[in-house]
Amino acid sequence: MRTARVAALFAAAMLALPGLGPAYASLQISPRSVTLNATHRVGQIAMNSLDARDLIFDLEAVAWTQHGNDDSFTPTDDLAIVPPVYDVQPFRRVLVRVGLRDNARAATTEQAFQIRFREVLPAGSAETARTLTALVFLPPAQTQGEVKYTLQRDGERNAKLTVDDQSNAHAYLGKIRIESGGQEVYAGSPDAYVLAANSRTFELQLTHPLTANEAQLSIESADNSSTTVDVPVH
Repeated sequence: MRTARVAALFAAAMLALPGLGPAYASLQISPRSVTLNATHRVGQIAMNSLDARDLIFDLEAVAWTQHGNDDSFTPTDDLAIVPPVYDVQPFRRVLVRVGLRDNARAATTEQAFQIRFREVLPAGSAETARTLTALVFLPPAQTQGEVKYTLQRDGERNAKLTVDDQSNAHAYLGKIRIESGGQEVYAGSPDAYVLAANSRTFELQLTHPLTANEAQLSIESADNSSTTVDVPVH
């Protein structure tokens, strides 16, 4: 029974950390993002370890901003993290609480943060320390504005998708699907965020050319809901 449970947890960890590689397969963070506000000032993040060793992590909170495709991070004291340092035993789970300090106030534009889980290795270790990240959002009191999408042809089987977030909250592209001329031309999982009042461009490899002046873009969000919008093609 225990072997089957460990195998199931291992599979869940692999799914929870896409693209991080085998070095991260023994670690799982859930949820990947937390939203805090005036009535919900404390959130909880769990780390599950399938590593056979005792591990130590320290945690750092940073404010997260974007300018185009570039991310910037600065230390912040707007968030309190408990515990800030912890050890996790093999096949165990640790709960971390993240809360807003009294000086943190909702602004007219959403504030974004990252919590970095940084592995602490013994002195002289030849291994590379791992860092995992969870996201924290402090939304505005009232959401305003909209997100606009455009597609730019870049050759027969390539295109650039521009996401212009003219709202005061982030946009998330989980899975996306594009149809043009009645057929699917792209399906992928960017798993990417565009922060409020920022614009990002994504390069796409298409399975078929964009044949019309307008395409249908379907976006799956963090809660697995799907939205379809008409997108101009240039």
